[in-house]
Amino acid sequence: MPTTPQSDGRPSSRDTGSWSGRTRSFPGPVRRRILERDPICAACHQRPSTIADHIVPVAEGGGDDESNGQGLCDPCHDVKTRSEIDRGRARRQARGQLPAERHPGLIW
Repeated sequence: MPTTPQSDGRPSSRDTGSWSGRTRSFPGPVRRRILERDPICAACHQRPSTIADHIVPVAEGGGDDESNGQGLCDPCHDVKTRSEIDRGRARRQARGQLPAERHPGLIW
């Protein structure tokens, strides 16, 4: 699948998957109900919702039920995903599972 770069050149979270290395989508009927319930982005309240997002990420114990879903637009979903990535990285680093510094060859 080709990646779509964001404005800062990083691949979109939709292209790279979740920070845990696991991606998880709502089942089709649940996704449709979430997007029908939340036609406008729950974060910015300005743009149409295009993504059924887990409020509590699956990697942090969230489930696939409709009550754990919200409709987000692409830009707001990207911001939320980046925050989740950073939070997960900090947890892993605190547990000693990541080096204190990033590898110099990493772009982002």
